[in-house]
Amino acid sequence: MNLVGQTEQRTGISDVYSRNAQAADATAAPAILQQRAQDTEWWVRQTVASNTNCPSETLAQLAQDPDELVRRAAASNVRCPPDILVRLLQDPAVPVQDAAAGNASCPPAALDRLRTKSARRATVYSAIANPNCPPGLLAWASRVLRPDNDHQRTIAAHPACPPATLETLSNSEGGGPLADIRSNVASNLSCPPSILERLSRDERPGVRQAVAGNPASPAGALEQLCKHGGSNILGTVASNKSCPVPLLERLLRHKDPYVAKAARDNPSLPRHLRAMYQLAHGTD
Repeated sequence: MNLVGQTEQRTGISDVYSRNAQAADATAAPAILQQRAQDTEWWVRQTVASNTNCPSETLAQLAQDPDELVRRAAASNVRCPPDILVRLLQDPAVPVQDAAAGNASCPPAALDRLRTKSARRATVYSAIANPNCPPGLLAWASRVLRPDNDHQRTIAAHPACPPATLETLSNSEGGGPLADIRSNVASNLSCPPSILERLSRDERPGVRQAVAGNPASPAGALEQLCKHGGSNILGTVASNKSCPVPLLERLLRHKDPYVAKAARDNPSLPRHLRAMYQLAHGTD
């Protein structure tokens, strides 16, 4: 290749990288992104589809792109229109289906239709990690995916997990992954007080620690934890914004400085008690 040919090749490479930079620019004008969405290079179109500022009309166009990776990027973009995501759940390419199922903009009603025996597990896995996953799908997946502990942990931590499913998962006896499931139940802000009360007496410290840190934990559960808990659990209770003031006051006087300081720093501690601590310990 002569010098002119080499220069033309370098110019072409430089030009495509420049176009890709435009495609990635979150401040780019819609007209620029629309232009780049018609680029001859698939990876430039993929970059447009991944751009969080990409107009919905452009994403709808890219959702029909012949390249699977471009459609997958569009299916992953939270700006992708809900009706397009519903269609992408039926895309011929499995990774595109999975990306659509995990997109927070995907309509819950569409995700709920995955409750069938023919649904691919990988797509269901994406859906249960979706923050907008419907409760019905979470309950169904919890039954169908057993004994898949990894995904049971995901379901146990989901804020939309139904109380009956949390009850079942909280009864997963044993240590290791099963204790992790109970810990996720105990950390769930939607967990019913009755379950948290029971888990506050769990044999595993990690589960009790999760109850101690959950703002939804009832006063009785926090009191129970303080009866037999070590410094780590007591410190976590003392940091819990929902900790009752009388209990906070007791923890403020605890002999372990770690526990006492955690109570002092709790935003729910009344000013007069914080002032009392500061006066006793000579702190600001």
